[in-house]
Amino acid sequence: MKTLKLLILTLFLSLTTFTNAQDASNDATWEETIEFIGSNLSPKILPSQRFWFTHDGYFHQVKQIYISNDVLVVSGEFVIDSRGLENKTIKIPLIKLKMTGDHINILCSLTSSDIKFIYDGQNWAFKDFSFGIDDSELEPRVYKAFKHLEYLATEKREEARQASGDKF
Repeated sequence: MKTLKLLILTLFLSLTTFTNAQDASNDATWEETIEFIGSNLSPKILPSQRFWFTHDGYFHQVKQIYISNDVLVVSGEFVIDSRGLENKTIKIPLIKLKMTGDHINILCSLTSSDIKFIYDGQNWAFKDFSFGIDDSELEPRVYKAFKHLEYLATEKREEARQASGDKF
């Protein structure tokens, strides 16, 4: 009987430790997550025609991608509605990030249409974007980082809402 109690206690402590160890793996801060994403995204791992905005526009060739002041900045040759190429720089505010897909293509959305730019003399606004990565080891890690960033963005938005006194 004593051995059985000891075995159950050991099993319980092992499971508790294992569960807590899994929780601790996602304790990265906003800054650490941004730094990881920024240091692992580069034009050479983004295949051409794999950085899309909804279904209307995409980067034919990404020339530069980086994060500055919590904004994902993507520059390159951009096509929209099958029109000609235009060099564009598009800024995506990460504080409004929501994830909407799996890690096959990293599908993202914003809480509002805050991806705004002028193309061919017209104003465009998107809230959805997706991209793929040509690195099978890195892609799931970047996907997890974006998922974690989505969680942290939700927390930051909620903190800002509470600090402002807004109820909704």
